[in-house]
Amino acid sequence: MKYIALPVIIVCSAVVSTYAAASGSADGQRSGADRALDIYKVTSVTTRQDPEKVDGLVKSRMVYQDRAGQIHTLEYTTMGYGRQGG
Repeated sequence: MKYIALPVIIVCSAVVSTYAAASGSADGQRSGADRALDIYKVTSVTTRQDPEKVDGLVKSRMVYQDRAGQIHTLEYTTMGYGRQGG
């Protein structure tokens, strides 16, 4: 499980950065998606399928707490790695 946490955070950060760049604001103000994620503590990371057994996209969900103590849920898609090595 500890090996999943860092890639999850990296993927989440990349998704938010890509979305923010694509949805730029007309008046120059930063929108909610344009700000970096404020992750203080990751509460849970769950996937609908086991990524070790799936060759393809896997939907995942991360529940985290920000510095203000609010709980947030982030849904994202990762690539399964079920067919590696043969």
